[in-house]
Parts: sequence; C-alpha cells; structure tokens
Amino acid sequence: MRLSGLVAALAALLSVALPGVSARAATVPALFSLGIGQFDAFENIPRDKAADVRAEYRFGTGSLLFSAGDWLAGRPWVGLEVTSDGGLYGAGGIAVDFTAGPLVLTPSFGIGLFADPGGKDMGYPIEFRSGLELAWRFGGGSRLGVAVSHISNGELGRDNPGAEIVTLYYHLPVDWM
Repeated sequence: MRLSGLVAALAALLSVALPGVSARAATVPALFSLGIGQFDAFENIPRDKAADVRAEYRFGTGSLLFSAGDWLAGRPWVGLEVTSDGGLYGAGGIAVDFTAGPLVLTPSFGIGLFADPGGKDMGYPIEFRSGLELAWRFGGGSRLGVAVSHISNGELGRDNPGAEIVTLYYHLPVDWM
C-alpha cells in the first residue's frame, strides 16, 4: 500500500472512530498556512516539475471533528494551490494533529478540483490529496513544517499519473492577525 493510501486510511479511520472523543477541553487555534515547494518533486520528467505555492485555512476549536486533550485534534481544512506552469487546485478535507511537545505530526486527506492547462495532465478534474507533515510548534502557536503530499484521481480517469509535492509550510494562528 502506498504512503498516500496509509495516510488516507488513517484519516478516515480517525474521523469515523473518534467523533466526540474529548479527554479534556483543548484550545486549538485556527491556522492560516502558507506553503512553497515543488510539484512532481520525485518525477524524472523535467517538464512536469513546477514551483508550487499553497494557502490554506485549518479550522480551530469551534470546528474540531474530534480531540483528545492537547495531543490529538482532527480539524477540517480548505486551501488553494497554484503552480508556476498555471496549475490550480482548490480542495478541502481533514487534517489530524498528533502533538508531542513542540513536534506536530499531521496526516491529512482531501478532495478537490484540479486544472493545469500549461503543465502536467492529471487525467481527471477531481483529484484526491493525501499528505504527511512534520512541524515544529513555537511558543506563540506558529509552526514551521515540511510536508510530502500526493495528488491523484484515484483511478477515476482513464489516466492517473499522480504527483508528489514537497512543501515547506509556515502556519500562523489566526488570532495573531
């Protein structure tokens, strides 16, 4: 099973198995996230590679799907991603934060619409995104992290080339703005 399949299975399992779980009330800030990276990072075809820029909103306490104290929180996210060759991907999904001290491990899964008239043909407009991020959380709640994600149409289209994206993220709590 691919990494993307494992991340998707984990996110789905947690969203079904843990609704309403709350060991104690935790305050989880909403985050505005900016990311920059490389689209098709592991592909050997240079023409498919492109710079990738993301902006996301990760919902906070009032919108949590589940939580367990300060170490686990499942939250919805929405985002927009653009590539240097004209690609555009708008998506939303679930992100699950596992926190241990200043480290935050976040598997995520989402679905959205993808268009790239100038770059890689992804085979279908509906694309799924799964990812795994490791971030350092600073004292004020901001984070700096590195993520690897996979976008694929899940065999909905005739072709399913998929793409891996490596992203450097900076997350800023919305209450700072």
